[in-house]
Amino acid sequence: MKWSSSGPAKPAHGKPAGSNLGGAVGAMPGGTGTQAIRGLGMVVPSKASEGLRDFGKAADSAAVESLKHFSIAQHLRPLNCIIAAVGVYAGFVVARGSIGVSVEAGVAMLSTAIITGAGNMINDFFDLEIDKRQWKETPMVRGNVRPFAVFVLSLALFAAGIVMAFFINTTAFLIAVLVSLLMVVYSALMQNHKYIGNVVVSLGTALTIIFGASIAGNYLWASVFAFSAFLANIGRELTKDLEDMKVDKGIKRTLPMMLGFHWVRRIVFMAYASAVMVAGTAWTSGIVKGGYFIVLLLVAIIVFFMAWEKLLEKDFRKSQAYSKYGMVVSLLAFISMVL
Repeated sequence: MKWSSSGPAKPAHGKPAGSNLGGAVGAMPGGTGTQAIRGLGMVVPSKASEGLRDFGKAADSAAVESLKHFSIAQHLRPLNCIIAAVGVYAGFVVARGSIGVSVEAGVAMLSTAIITGAGNMINDFFDLEIDKRQWKETPMVRGNVRPFAVFVLSLALFAAGIVMAFFINTTAFLIAVLVSLLMVVYSALMQNHKYIGNVVVSLGTALTIIFGASIAGNYLWASVFAFSAFLANIGRELTKDLEDMKVDKGIKRTLPMMLGFHWVRRIVFMAYASAVMVAGTAWTSGIVKGGYFIVLLLVAIIVFFMAWEKLLEKDFRKSQAYSKYGMVVSLLAFISMVL
């Protein structure tokens, strides 16, 4: 903005006056003696105005850099990390037979969230060129963060999650190591065969429930619900493959490419239906204590059906979203079986 002897001029391009310290100070006219900032009622020596201008520029630059570094968190996919942690708690509660908390459960939830985030980051690192083709708005594609930084941070997070699991018990430690290795090996060596990735990601989802159950050491119903989660996640992964089929051509081999849409939609339907039926065995067996479980399971059925309907309409993005909602409701149903 420009300042005149009669007072402040109107800001250019509709920006509010004084919204940028570096710009406001740097725009003041040079001269000898003093500089009058009439709008603020201040008189600042010319050298001081230069200092303020430099400070303003430095502050703006620091703010931009801070946002760039913070944006790396987008590669963690925080919502997925939270859902994975809820899966651990569901396994813990089912194995324990009652709602409760413990230090081990808290550590297990944090460990799982960290390893999930690490897996997302390393997948994005090896998928960078494909993401550029898709024009995905990720920090690496935008150039906000260096790919090498994402790679190093993912390895550090894997190590941190595994170390935390070590202090829970041997089973938890082995699960953490297995899932971490599967994610790294698949992302680095087998991404061309995406149908393998469908199984790896779904297995990782299922193992979060077993991971939580390892704290109590009771795996019967946790294993049943883990299998249900595995099936539901297969349906979601195949939906994502349908969405990505055009950009994956020539780079990856997926089930939709091999079988076509008509067969894949049937597989997705069977995956969702089987997931619900497997989870429903808890109700038919008579071990459920209250009515919350069946209500939430019915809600999950409706949401999964909505996901399948969107898939038939070839609205794959919405279909994925509904399937994620269905999985969250299912986890809540698993937790509610002890109420």
